[in-house]
Amino acid sequence: MAKINKDFEIFKREFEKYRQCFGLTGFATFYQCEPIAEGFAHIDYSLDDMSAIVTLNSEPPARVEGYPQDFRELAKHEALHLLLARYDWYAFKRFVSRENLQEANEELVVKLVGLIP
Repeated sequence: MAKINKDFEIFKREFEKYRQCFGLTGFATFYQCEPIAEGFAHIDYSLDDMSAIVTLNSEPPARVEGYPQDFRELAKHEALHLLLARYDWYAFKRFVSRENLQEANEELVVKLVGLIP
């Protein structure tokens, strides 16, 4: 169990680093370490209340080709999902206006400008 706790702390610390770097500080972020159906980690988020639940699988599957294995890479992977949250959120809405998509696009571009030298 100590190994899981150490890995979970690394995962949380790295996720927070990327959350700050990507300018995603408006999200209230909660962390869990528990079994999940598939994958190594997962993120659920809501733009309605600007919250995110980031879960690290406490019973990770065997190595899967194409998926990060390192806890730091897993954290970055999940943070990138949060970076794309607005696009994803609108994609699942029944109706999305052009203005909504332009807003999501502009938000992402502004964040990327700050990241790319």
